[in-house]
Order: sequence, then C-alpha cells, then structure tokens
Amino acid sequence: MEPTATSRPNLTVTVDLTATPTATVEPTVEPTATSTLPVQPTVTATLTRTSLVAVQVIEPLIEGHPPEITSCAVVVELREATDKEVTVTYVVEPGPLNPASPDSDYRVPDGITGNLVFPGGSPAGTTRTVVIEVIGDRIAEKDETIVFRLTGISGGELVADQSEQMLTIIDDDAM
Repeated sequence: MEPTATSRPNLTVTVDLTATPTATVEPTVEPTATSTLPVQPTVTATLTRTSLVAVQVIEPLIEGHPPEITSCAVVVELREATDKEVTVTYVVEPGPLNPASPDSDYRVPDGITGNLVFPGGSPAGTTRTVVIEVIGDRIAEKDETIVFRLTGISGGELVADQSEQMLTIIDDDAM
C-alpha cells in the first residue's frame, strides 16, 4: 500500500457585523396657519382688598343727675381704605349684666338700629359715630350696661372680636 497523506484545510471565516441604516427619518413641521399680527399675552391683575371695620373701645360713663343727659359717642372705624361703598348695620341693646333700660336709662337719637355708610374712596381711619344718650337719675342702683354691636356688613369685613363693645353706666347715687 502506498502511503496517503490527509490534509485538513485551515479555513478562516470573517463576519462583518457593521450595521448600515437603510432609511433616514427627519421630522418636518409645516405651519397650518400664519398670522401677520404678533401675539402678545395680556395679563390683567386686579387687587381686591377687603375693607375691615371695627368698633373702638367705649369708656365707662358716669350717669349724672336729672335733667342731665350725658352723650357717649360710639366710634366705628374703617381700618383699610376702600374703593367701593361699605355699609355696616348696628344695634344698641341692654347689656347682659344689670341691663340698662331703653328710654329710662338711655336713648339713641338716630335709632337703636341703623346703617353706617363708608363711601367708595374712603381712606383708612375714616369713622362714623352713633350717639347714645345716658339719662341721669337719682336712684341708687348697680352699674348698668348697654351693648353696641355691629350686626352685618356689605362691601367689607368685620374685624374679628372687635364688632361689639359694652358701655358701662357708672351709678353716682349713694346706696
């Protein structure tokens, strides 16, 4: 037998894994309408301020003797300037402790109920006054009380805890 030779071919395979795009997509924007006027945003700010109203403290008043009548001016104050009209309603009534009697201990010339008006444009510090007249007597009695209360408001807001005050009538007769 004759010798045979076996050969094994040395095979090398090269694979190219480089990707090549096949299509390119580019976004396009086409306007659907055009305007010849420049668009400017408009901002309007309206500052609305709530006008605050309060009753000033009422000092005690000595009763006096007939025919003496002592006046007490109850002052209601606008605490913030207002650009619109503010209307406040009030009531004057006997107090909770030793209540004073209307027409015998006191009277309110403009009525025990009413309205106080602060016109638009009123500055802070504008006031309205309600007069309570204390009728003097010679009766020995305990000190009496009258309540002045703001009962409502339109165009503003009542200051918390300052919408009511008490007037104390100090008796000056011997017991």
